[in-house]
Amino acid sequence: MPARCLRLAAAALVFVAWMGSRPARAQDEAVSADGGIETVAGVPGMGGAGLWQNALQSFPQTLGRSFNAAQIGALSRLLSQTSASPSLINPKAASAANWRRISAAVKGLARKTVSRSRAAVAARSLRGSDGESLSRNLADLASLGQAVSGVRLRSIGRLRKSIDALVKKQAAAERAAVARQSRPNFDGGGALPALDFSADAGEIAQLRAGPPQSALDAQARGFAAYRSGAAVRESFRGPVEAVPNDIIEPLAPEAVQSYSGPKPLPAPRVVQSAMETVSDSLSHFITHSYPGVPGADPIQAVADFVNRYTKDASIPNSQKYLILKYYEINDPRLFAAIQAAVKARIKITIITDLNEYLIGKFGPKVNSTWDFEHASYKKSNGGIFLRKLRALGFAYKTGSGRLAILSGVPLFNPKNDRENPIMHDKVAVALGADGQAYPLAVVGTANLSQVETRSKGPWPTYGGRYNRFFQATDPAAIGVDWEHALAEEQAYNLRLGAKGLARQDHSPVRVVYKDGSYQEIAFTDGIQNPNDRITDLLTRAADPKSGVQISEIVFSHFVLTDSGEVQALRKLMAADAGVKVYGVFDQMFIPLDGYGLAGALANFLVQRPLGWPVYPFSSSAAKRMTLFGYQRLLDGAKGPPPGAGADAFPTGTHLWHDKTTLVKTLEVNPRTGRKVPYVYVFTRTLNDSNHYENLESQVMIKMLASSPLAQQIENSIKLTVQSEPQYAVSLPVAIARDLLGRYAVRSSYDVAPAEAQRFLDALSKADYAAVSAVMAGLAAPAARGRGRTPKSGAGARIARFVSFLNWYAQQRRKNSALGPMTYEKAMNVGVALLGSSAQRVADALEILYYNSRLSTQQMQALMRAAWTQGLKMKGRFPAQNIQGPTIASSAG
Repeated sequence: MPARCLRLAAAALVFVAWMGSRPARAQDEAVSADGGIETVAGVPGMGGAGLWQNALQSFPQTLGRSFNAAQIGALSRLLSQTSASPSLINPKAASAANWRRISAAVKGLARKTVSRSRAAVAARSLRGSDGESLSRNLADLASLGQAVSGVRLRSIGRLRKSIDALVKKQAAAERAAVARQSRPNFDGGGALPALDFSADAGEIAQLRAGPPQSALDAQARGFAAYRSGAAVRESFRGPVEAVPNDIIEPLAPEAVQSYSGPKPLPAPRVVQSAMETVSDSLSHFITHSYPGVPGADPIQAVADFVNRYTKDASIPNSQKYLILKYYEINDPRLFAAIQAAVKARIKITIITDLNEYLIGKFGPKVNSTWDFEHASYKKSNGGIFLRKLRALGFAYKTGSGRLAILSGVPLFNPKNDRENPIMHDKVAVALGADGQAYPLAVVGTANLSQVETRSKGPWPTYGGRYNRFFQATDPAAIGVDWEHALAEEQAYNLRLGAKGLARQDHSPVRVVYKDGSYQEIAFTDGIQNPNDRITDLLTRAADPKSGVQISEIVFSHFVLTDSGEVQALRKLMAADAGVKVYGVFDQMFIPLDGYGLAGALANFLVQRPLGWPVYPFSSSAAKRMTLFGYQRLLDGAKGPPPGAGADAFPTGTHLWHDKTTLVKTLEVNPRTGRKVPYVYVFTRTLNDSNHYENLESQVMIKMLASSPLAQQIENSIKLTVQSEPQYAVSLPVAIARDLLGRYAVRSSYDVAPAEAQRFLDALSKADYAAVSAVMAGLAAPAARGRGRTPKSGAGARIARFVSFLNWYAQQRRKNSALGPMTYEKAMNVGVALLGSSAQRVADALEILYYNSRLSTQQMQALMRAAWTQGLKMKGRFPAQNIQGPTIASSAG
């Protein structure tokens, strides 16, 4: 075993010794004997075992090769054990037996101890950091790893055995402790279920709050703190009643199954609305006009809401409280409305993502900070807007005044390339009379950013994005958003959530209407993904015994990256040949080597930058899909640099920013036995992705297919696409535009849809002379007035691609077992050749050469011949694990 795999152990010894000499801090708390809350400088959940676990996991490239997550967690808890010590980790104050265990576990690994000089260097790199900053920025421990780079360690097997024994012992203790609990839940009726944390220690890391029991306590403690200090009444939710009738399915007692990695969603809490139907509770708008419906301005809608609330004489201004929760807010109309509310002495809290407005100050290897006061303003609309808010009296805290601007997440160091969570929600809510939620709110997908220009034309748009929003009028549903906003405010005040995520009851809330329709509101928390409700619905429909049959699915998405949901869709379409799909996806997430998975639906291979490739849906499934890519520049924008995709030019592109899935079903009425048509709609801020660590919200609406709201939402997608054919183009055409632009070192916007269609037609007919002509014409200098092409080797790349197409055609004439070169398979190879990954080229060849009539050995031989003769690739052909029927069913 390489010595570098265990250098951390020696690093831990140095750190333990350093911490032992560190002066005790009064606010530091020892780890409680029963595994309760640990704190660092008053920050719950960030000390003790939680600190050690994060420290150990900060070396995943080395330690991760030797230990699994459970072993890392066990070692972290072993290192954190103390007995009533007033300091964070103080071996001198620990019992002799405890210290002997800690010392033996670490010293037994090292052949020699670290020299004093190296220890001094390591200590100096950490000295001066208080417990709070150290716990948030454990990357500082990397310097210890460098200081002990020459240390060689002893038997890893001995440590692994001792850690495994500790894992079993601690797991048993944790299960017993959780099972003994009987705390009331949020509704005050019943006990928390006994959760088993022993099976998956990876969940512990996902909680980011120390050992399992501590994380559970932190969640309960955080929500209890919110409940005790929030001016909110139980009447927000209304009486908890049974579903009023059986036209909607009864609530399942079990939780929705998770397929994408997060923990399963709990069963929803039920709230009874006084309104007749969900359609009565929501007024629906989109930003784009289509026949019969004018587009609406979401920014003006929020400004009007604020102005109406300010002028509402039925509530004394001293009792008013307005909360705006938006990822971006910088439009002048909003500032004018907020300024009027400030002059009326109304209490206002803005919850946002201050990374959009500020640049924090970071020390070496520090990734995040909650210090907003010493940050500098960005030279942007957001920075200007924040300056003006601060001049009005807004502070980065609550409790000291009426005006607060809070951040759902800390400021992150832009020099760190890790993917950090964002506060992405978009909600405007307020407090009404008698402690009730104000009976008007605005929710949707739109930010409040002034950079979104207005366009003209036969179907004008509001803003540079296709967005959807609702004016909500049902206090029972608005109260759910109001409660959650208060909980996030409290989480900010107490810093309860790791990286700003609130720890509270995140059970979805189902608001049921008199006709049986409902809206079920769910929030992300870094643990659960509300998109799993879509996956669950698709999975149930694939089972003929479920009584649920899906006729059509409509996707309207900025991004589709939820791989679990895509897999469920694949299985559904294989099980039911009657399912149809209609989808429109934004330009930024349609390239075949990008993160978006829409291309797989259209029978393409998607080779993501991270993760396994996603194989194509079958050709028979693809024929049942009507798919579009939305490719549009902002008015006046010249486009991205030559050869760059839309993702390199986000500020100049008009985005299809929607996050809506509509599903049409036929379901058996358990009372009558007849099939009834329903429509499900999933929408609001959560993208169709696995980014459930962001602060998001999603509503699942279920209603009769005859509901006016269901038809409005479907029309808003399909009729907008029909009204904008110059932007919403066939998905294969959109993908071809991206590929051709990159081969010719031009923008995809320089490639007319008609040119991309000619390219696809030529590929389908195996007319490779025409393929070459289209590509060479685009690459020619000053082609059709599109500007000069830089010297880039475009001609050589095009020649190589076309040469392979001709070579394969020759091989196919010699071997009848070879399948046709469809345009999808040709473009798979073409996209792979644009990159530098040999494995991607091999994967594209696997899709091309798979044939159930050929043996694995025969296919391997054909692919190697293509590698050396057809493509003239340098280096050895990567061995392929041919997946047989998996490819057959997915590649078509």
